[in-house]
Amino acid sequence: MIENEEFESIREFIKLDRKSLEKIQETLIDDSYFSYKVYIRLQPTCLLKRVRLFIIFRALSELGQICFTNPDLQVLESGEFKLDFEIYFISQKEDNEILKALDEILEIENKYILSKSKDEFITLFSEFVSSGTIKDKIGIEPEIGAGKSGKQQQEQALNNEIVQAGGLSNISQNKGKTSNDLFSNITDLQKDALKEIGNIGAGNAANALAGLISRRVDINIPSVQIIELDQYINNLTKNKYTLFTTWSNIIGDNKATILILFKISDVIKLVSVMIEGMEDSKAELSEADIKSIDDLPELYTSALSELGHILANHYSIALGNLLELKLMTEPPGMSLDIGEQLHDTINNQIGLYNGLSLLIATTIMIKDLMVSGSCIFIPDPATMDRMLDALSQFL
Repeated sequence: MIENEEFESIREFIKLDRKSLEKIQETLIDDSYFSYKVYIRLQPTCLLKRVRLFIIFRALSELGQICFTNPDLQVLESGEFKLDFEIYFISQKEDNEILKALDEILEIENKYILSKSKDEFITLFSEFVSSGTIKDKIGIEPEIGAGKSGKQQQEQALNNEIVQAGGLSNISQNKGKTSNDLFSNITDLQKDALKEIGNIGAGNAANALAGLISRRVDINIPSVQIIELDQYINNLTKNKYTLFTTWSNIIGDNKATILILFKISDVIKLVSVMIEGMEDSKAELSEADIKSIDDLPELYTSALSELGHILANHYSIALGNLLELKLMTEPPGMSLDIGEQLHDTINNQIGLYNGLSLLIATTIMIKDLMVSGSCIFIPDPATMDRMLDALSQFL
């Protein structure tokens, strides 16, 4: 077993200076490399988490390239995280070789590896490099002798380079029309086109889910509603079901939110299929005992986060490709809500306002499991305006 050695900073294993960035770019498009998400949970008795992290990072770095982590590097290095974390990693090694290396490290309570498609991993990496200044994330220092203005210019140039490498662009902000003006002018023909957008986005998400669970996944004809958000939530919660809600905000110049909702009984069935065969997958869950996300086993919460990301990411990719718009999703948030609690989640955690909104809603159905859920796309008015402009070529 690998024991503690002299501690150094884990920052040495994630470097995004120009040279390192170019190396990651080359590696990401190299077909001989595999893309992974490595989930690790430390034992509760682990007292020196930072030292244990260093040993884990070093072991993985000998097998490939660590690209980024969740939570981010600053949180991990401070030690201010619970016990579990994720490492996004590219390597020429098979997953069993990576697990074998991790088996040699003490104080790991649980671990598993999920393979990522090349396109999905590139999207995740693009989101990482565009979600804030790179210096704030990984502590890039300026070249020796750079003055204040030179330092600022260098950071800006590096940020621009990384953003461009991630396939992102800086589009000048377009405030568009007010929501009332925009929504009141939508024609029936445009509504039909928006339904087709929902069909394409949800269809792509459903196909991704079908591949994940090896089951047929169907969708209904989407509905397009112009409605006060509070009223829509009231309609959703009138039966007082416990709802699992996951949301991904689309960031950048085009802003929207993708909501995924399942009854808790349905999402337990769905996740049980996702994690079938994994360690700890046989834990029996009672719906009555689950009052919040924290009541779920770690394996389930990780799988739920993966579910939210896959559905939202594939939905937004399909829309972006069709409309030639950049739609970049943040990592998903999630909660369990009963009745009025969903209002708090929508307003305070997600940040959606209570005014008139346009919603494109689609039902996702897995008949083999007797499971159904809702996928809801909510663009802000300016993004809705751009979408209608892009749709005009098809009308």
